[in-house]
Amino acid sequence: MKMKRVIYLFAVLIAVSAFSLFTSAAGDGQITYLSEDVSVNVGENVTLSCEALETEDGNMLYVWYSSDANGEDASPLTSPSPSGDYVPDTLSPGEYYYYCMVYYMYEDSSNIVKSDVVTLTVNGVVDVARPEVEIDIEKRYQVAKGGVLTITYKCVLPDAPYSLVYQWYVENPETGVFDKLYGANTDTLTVPTDRVGSSKYFCIANTVYGDSYSPNRQSDITTVTVTGHDHSYGEYTTVIAPTCTEDGKDIRYCPSCGASEERAISATGHSFGRWSTVTEATEHSEGSESRSCSVCGETETRTVPQLDDTGSTTEADDTTSQSETTDAVTTAVTTAVITTASGTTGTSDNITETESGFPWWVAIMLFGMFAAIAFAALAGFNFGKSKTISGIASKYMSLKNNDKQ
Repeated sequence: MKMKRVIYLFAVLIAVSAFSLFTSAAGDGQITYLSEDVSVNVGENVTLSCEALETEDGNMLYVWYSSDANGEDASPLTSPSPSGDYVPDTLSPGEYYYYCMVYYMYEDSSNIVKSDVVTLTVNGVVDVARPEVEIDIEKRYQVAKGGVLTITYKCVLPDAPYSLVYQWYVENPETGVFDKLYGANTDTLTVPTDRVGSSKYFCIANTVYGDSYSPNRQSDITTVTVTGHDHSYGEYTTVIAPTCTEDGKDIRYCPSCGASEERAISATGHSFGRWSTVTEATEHSEGSESRSCSVCGETETRTVPQLDDTGSTTEADDTTSQSETTDAVTTAVTTAVITTASGTTGTSDNITETESGFPWWVAIMLFGMFAAIAFAALAGFNFGKSKTISGIASKYMSLKNNDKQ
């Protein structure tokens, strides 16, 4: 008896669960709002709307289609969108039929709901003749990446005080739907060439009189292919050499497509020599000096202060005098002698370079020369001295022998 109750309760639970799932599935995909049939004049804006029942565990996307009056022979007009609004063109008089598909997507299943057909009637206030084509676009175009391509679709106005309007369209590669190119409303279109690949375009022209539009005059569909590759640039070549004051320019080319890159070469700056005296300074007047750039000949001048009572200027020259060089050599040699005599090893602070920047190797060379001269002089003195002592000794021994005899 107890086992029967358990089975009965289990069956009830299964029935309740099945009923809940059926109710939930039946509730999915209900159209809750759809625009009614609408009638507008040519050129007026109208928005068609569709709303469906939302679900907690599903994502909803809307796609509008054009069709015949029975909802057949359909073609998509919009890309899948979370919004159910659609703004159709009203440029041409006539009756147009649309419906909306609602796509529900779950983790492991999906559901599709189709709306009823909505009829759009576009009334032509005035019967305006369609324009005639003068220049149609070609079937195919090709342009290199980054190049410039302009395509033209030109129509002719009827013999009346009318005007022409144009609208260009481009194919959406993901959906195959042609979308408006906003702002492209003339008879020419400059095609974007920043991406490699192919795109399709066409243009619609209408005659306009007041608020009335003629039926569409559509161009051929053209395919534009943008070609490109990774550039393989060669070496830079200087086309404008830099000067002391002006920048130069280098350029290099891609041998495959002729693309080029440029770079600037910085100005070299002047290469001035030493200052030379133009006018000697005196105790009563200033002097002047000048120097020139060895590259371009640009000249600079400066004033030399007048001499004071001692006959010297108060401003030091920026070049090293001969006496300064001699003092530097003497200092370097003296330092080397002192270091060697003290029995210590010379460091870079002692013999590497003098305070005036005199090279250490010149100091060592001069020290060697002085040492050689001193050694030679000393050796000569000792040799002469020994020769004199030897003579005296020889004479002494000779006299002594004579006495003994």
